[in-house]
Amino acid sequence: MGTKCTFLCGLHNIEVNEDLGDGFILVPNEKSNNFPSIKITNNKSKLSSLLNRELAVLIGAIEYSHLTEGYPIVAFAENEFESDKVSSIDHLDLHLYLLKAFFFCLWMTKDNAADFDIGFLQFTNSAGMQEVSANNMTTTNFDVSGNRASNQFTIKELNTASKYLKECIHIQHNNRPKLASASSLDRIGIANYFIQSATISYDLGIKAVGYCSALETLFANGDNTELSHKLSERVSKFLEKELEPRKTIYKNVKKIYDIRSKVVHGATYKSNKVEELSESVKQADEICRRIMIYALTTNEVDNIFDKSREDLETYFLDLILR
Repeated sequence: MGTKCTFLCGLHNIEVNEDLGDGFILVPNEKSNNFPSIKITNNKSKLSSLLNRELAVLIGAIEYSHLTEGYPIVAFAENEFESDKVSSIDHLDLHLYLLKAFFFCLWMTKDNAADFDIGFLQFTNSAGMQEVSANNMTTTNFDVSGNRASNQFTIKELNTASKYLKECIHIQHNNRPKLASASSLDRIGIANYFIQSATISYDLGIKAVGYCSALETLFANGDNTELSHKLSERVSKFLEKELEPRKTIYKNVKKIYDIRSKVVHGATYKSNKVEELSESVKQADEICRRIMIYALTTNEVDNIFDKSREDLETYFLDLILR
């Protein structure tokens, strides 16, 4: 028989006006083995039913107060784990990785800075005593402007994000490759890494580097010849059918790639250029969002980013010369 446990984690920079009641459920993809389903709620009565005096003693008054009053939304789960095979920290981490994956799905829905602090797992240990394990992630999410402002989400937007989580996102915890370009990762997975590197940075220049690296991974195919033009041309033709929108995308990608080149070569930006830089980063963020929605929701047979290098080159050549 497994050890019963309760997971709790406060979320910040995310608000929902509607009452989430007993909880909005987040279900992992079936490929994400062993990951638990979790729920999120803003309902104080539901939250109160999950809290107890032992938890307050074990985590301290300040953390307990944050859980009860400090967060607009709290994630929770009630499940079991095999304590003789899995440590409480490892089981707790599964919940935290699922939350991180959900935050990426929220980014696919719209720009935001949703994040969490410390996650707690309360359970009864082998001695019959109440115990709590706690852990967090060291990375912090920022919105496209490099801020940590709160964002309002509707139930419809949560449904969209949870659909991405259940149908499109394969979460990895154990046996993750130490090298982003490892053979076990495809180009979509590598692009995902780069986009996440952009979302956890408050620096606009570093964000530009992350977004451009994602575009290179998906569209450059290892050939760096005339890379700025190639990326701009391919991305614009891929995203838009009409000439004027295509020209806009082309110019935006060229501009963000110019910014990327200056950043990685140590150039500096004057303060009066920050607004222009910010606008370019916003455009890059939206371009990457549109591409990743396609990449993660299109089936493998039709998905161009699942093609071999040779077939991908043929696809883009036909696309450009069409």
